[in-house]
Amino acid sequence: PILKPSSRTFLMASQWKINTYPQKMEYANPYYEAQLNLLIRMSKTRFQEVNLNSFPRFLDDDLVQFRNLNPSVFVLPDNHDSQAPKERLIKLLEQKEIEWLGIEMLPEDFQQDLDTFIDEPEGTEKFSRSEARLKEWLHTMWDPAINEQDVEQGYFAILKAAKRLKKRVIAIDAATDYEVSVEASNFSLRSILLRNSLWAERLPQTGHGIIFGGEDHFRGPGEEDGVFNLLPATAFIKQRGFSIFAPQK
Repeated sequence: PILKPSSRTFLMASQWKINTYPQKMEYANPYYEAQLNLLIRMSKTRFQEVNLNSFPRFLDDDLVQFRNLNPSVFVLPDNHDSQAPKERLIKLLEQKEIEWLGIEMLPEDFQQDLDTFIDEPEGTEKFSRSEARLKEWLHTMWDPAINEQDVEQGYFAILKAAKRLKKRVIAIDAATDYEVSVEASNFSLRSILLRNSLWAERLPQTGHGIIFGGEDHFRGPGEEDGVFNLLPATAFIKQRGFSIFAPQK
């Protein structure tokens, strides 16, 4: 597929995967069965194709409607090449209505480290181990895309804010073994579709939160730059019964 310039982070990440996990680049797809079942399900299920223009707008200064619908989720796309979306997310976490955050930048097998980082007191051995693993992943895989040299000011700043504010954080992306598999590294349409469905499945079924992930995952076929997608993540989220809110135009 054609890659957008903003997808350079994934190219850099792929090289890092090859250097770090050379033996795993030959791994079979650990989600093969789930991916096959998803394709079968798609052939039998009438999905409603939805894009962000289909949903009510999320108003940062008026969250009454968002608060009154449960579960509700605000879709905050990240362009993967600037600080602005990350900074907006950190500001939004200050809102008392926001109870949880689903984040693309961490594979689901980082969930235990995330929980430890959020819940454990700073300075404990468990906290320090989890903090170090989270920092290494985010700074290696994601910070180069936003030209951030200081790990404390990169994507890790989101986790620091969540800990300070006692917000639950969910690692929604596919597990590391998938991230370093040939299937994912080829950026196939199947892999994007699978990840979109996993994102929806990982979100809490109650409460009010934010899903923060790459903008291409929220674009459907026919939309600008929607080159990766068959169904956007919003289609799977809507099918799970969420009320979805989109950014202001």
